[in-house]
Amino acid sequence: MLSWMFVGVYVLSVLLFSKTNSSGAQFMVQLFREWFPHLSRKEIQDLVFWVRKVGHVAAYAVLTGLTVYACTKTRLLKKHPVLWGGAISLVVAFLDEYQQMRLEHRSGSLNDVLIDFIGICLTAVVIGVVSLWRRRSPRRRDEHVENES
Repeated sequence: MLSWMFVGVYVLSVLLFSKTNSSGAQFMVQLFREWFPHLSRKEIQDLVFWVRKVGHVAAYAVLTGLTVYACTKTRLLKKHPVLWGGAISLVVAFLDEYQQMRLEHRSGSLNDVLIDFIGICLTAVVIGVVSLWRRRSPRRRDEHVENES
């Protein structure tokens, strides 16, 4: 139950942050102009674009990790936690972008959902690789053999 509380707090944080003026691209442009006055307008726009997109990937990678973990602790979802965690994260991505479409300082887009999906997939791949590595680890096989004796 505690793991789902972390998921809920994280999702609420994402959705509430989207509503703030500081989440908009224009706010970041102004901030970067102050921090990097030597950069051209185009360089700042490119920097803002990439920082925002990397932020999307990172935010949804973390969300997916949290939801997958919560799914492993939930009886009905633990058979396919990566699938459920990814699906839940994708639903949140759609909700976030839908909410942004209705805000004056933001513009929701399906492209951002696709970028969020990259973060979701990256987490799924990392979990899959770690899981495979754990199953094939010689130490784990040795422990298994010792337990059988």
